[in-house]
Amino acid sequence: MKTLTRAIAGIVLVVTLGACSESTTPTAARAASFPEGVCPAISKWGSDVVDVANDFTDLSPSLSLNGRKAQSLYAFDKQEALTNELRAEIEAAPPNGVPNADEARAALLRATDDVVQNIRDNKADSEVNVDFHTYGPRPDRLFSGTEKNLSLMLKPLDELARDQHIDALGGGCGR
Repeated sequence: MKTLTRAIAGIVLVVTLGACSESTTPTAARAASFPEGVCPAISKWGSDVVDVANDFTDLSPSLSLNGRKAQSLYAFDKQEALTNELRAEIEAAPPNGVPNADEARAALLRATDDVVQNIRDNKADSEVNVDFHTYGPRPDRLFSGTEKNLSLMLKPLDELARDQHIDALGGGCGR
């Protein structure tokens, strides 16, 4: 009876864990076109990186000096992870819906590289030069870096829309 009970418990555990696991397939892979995969992915990424910066501001007053520094550095790490997730989404977007998907994808992947480098530069600068005695980042490496990251990602979208006449990547795409 104990063996049967253990077997049932094991099956229930496997089924439960299976139901809770997230798909590793990027959402963009299921899109109908390149713009339909890329635009929502960039929009979500932009919202998420801003949320990370805002979360630091919300937590900052309740943290010690070392806690503020650790949380700030973690925020940069989280933004880099989100950017790597965006990279996977861009890589997975289907090639249809744009005249030259390889060129468009390459431009956006270069933008993710630029964003990651900007995050790393701001993290390194913040680690050495920010005074964490005050609440929030002072000087403002996290927030100014976040704004620059958004620009580094959205500018190539605008250029693709304009230069390649891909209207679907302009306007509200990624915003």
